[in-house]
Amino acid sequence: YIIFIGLAGGFGLSPVIEGTTFETVYSSILDIAAVWVIIVLIWAAIRRYVVRPERLQISAEAAIILIVVFSLMVLHFCIEGFGFAGSGNTADWPPVGAAFARFLSGTGISKSTLIGVYQGAWWLHYALILGFMVYIPRSKHLHVLASLVNAFFKPLGPKVVLEPIPLEGAETFGASKIQDFTWKDLLDLYACAVCGRCHVNCPAQLSGKTLSPREVIHNLKEHLLEAGPELLAGKLDGQAEASSGNGAKTMIGDVVTEEEIWACTTCGACQEVCPVNIEHIRKIIDMRRNLVLSQSKMPESAQLMLRNMQSRGHPWAGIQSMRLRGDWTTSDQELKILAEGDNADTLFWVGCTGALVERNVKATLSMTRVLKAAGIDFVVLGEAETCCGDPARRAGYEFQFQIMAEQNIEIFKSHNIKEIITTCPHCYNTIKHEYPRYGGDFKVVHYTELIADLIGQGRLKLTNELNSTL
Repeated sequence: YIIFIGLAGGFGLSPVIEGTTFETVYSSILDIAAVWVIIVLIWAAIRRYVVRPERLQISAEAAIILIVVFSLMVLHFCIEGFGFAGSGNTADWPPVGAAFARFLSGTGISKSTLIGVYQGAWWLHYALILGFMVYIPRSKHLHVLASLVNAFFKPLGPKVVLEPIPLEGAETFGASKIQDFTWKDLLDLYACAVCGRCHVNCPAQLSGKTLSPREVIHNLKEHLLEAGPELLAGKLDGQAEASSGNGAKTMIGDVVTEEEIWACTTCGACQEVCPVNIEHIRKIIDMRRNLVLSQSKMPESAQLMLRNMQSRGHPWAGIQSMRLRGDWTTSDQELKILAEGDNADTLFWVGCTGALVERNVKATLSMTRVLKAAGIDFVVLGEAETCCGDPARRAGYEFQFQIMAEQNIEIFKSHNIKEIITTCPHCYNTIKHEYPRYGGDFKVVHYTELIADLIGQGRLKLTNELNSTL
């Protein structure tokens, strides 16, 4: 379209292009592409309306898009076929257009009729393109334009890693209004294809919760489109949207409910399957941060967990000294517990669950035996080990997370720790990917990676055959 309509027609370059090898080759490429597009459209229609997966919603807009694109492909062949037949062009390429022209030439239709149909098809094709360009930005298929840009600007680091927020001097925290989101967050909304992959992979949705990542993104986009014109015109001030007294929708409550916000486990399954690289978690956490830090709203279970972290150093019931329970000081373990002034290269970070939950303690002790069997010289912090802070951060309480992160980083540095081994996936993600943003840059190894390496190096001798692929 850019070449044949924009450049050739719009800038008068038709004489330069017409009849050249370039036109033949490029038209042939378009012919082949159009055939594939028609096949794909037929399959898309069958899949959406005949053998439709539950995650795909029936939509009139989707039907309009399929019909328009299908019509553009058919009109492309009509332009070539009627145009070649009317002008007496007998070339063999482009393949579909030339074959259609030969068929039309044998029907006995007059040249004037062929030329008339060609001109009508050309103008109808052109009108459809212009209409399509106007329709797309005003439909749910805005993702056709936004998804490529969104993929280009996706973060290159690990997924579901949260960025620090300034805690000093800020008047509000998180996002309570649509304008509180970053430009990338808003681009995410435009890029959503409403494909439903996030919906069917969300554990909250699968367990019967009200949360649907698809609906959260879709509803935020609809809210943005409603509030956008007034925001651009400066008619909606910073507080108007946050207040429901003037009849305006509140983003937290009307657009996305508190129940939906708290149902998210922040596991990242939605982001893992999203074909256009949308970051669902960051938006949910930003709204959760606002509820906790600005509105002091949170479920009772979250309040209990945060109180435990503040008073006990971990989210579970029980006292911190349980980390030094008898299981840890048995003679067969002989664990090295760091004391003040001690230095060590490798730390086994046990984690709250690994130290305080009975069934996990057994797995932790088994891990220490594996490390000893492989001859790894490691230490543990014992009672000095507190929570990594991840539960507080995922709950939106950034204050508590930063306190614990800075405290742990200081401890690691005071003992000259170089490498940290952990069995907890939450601790692994937090210490490896989020602590560096606070000055804690350490080598963090998950136990599965470590065991695989030890077996591969022959340092870990197995008494039974390992029936799996490493």
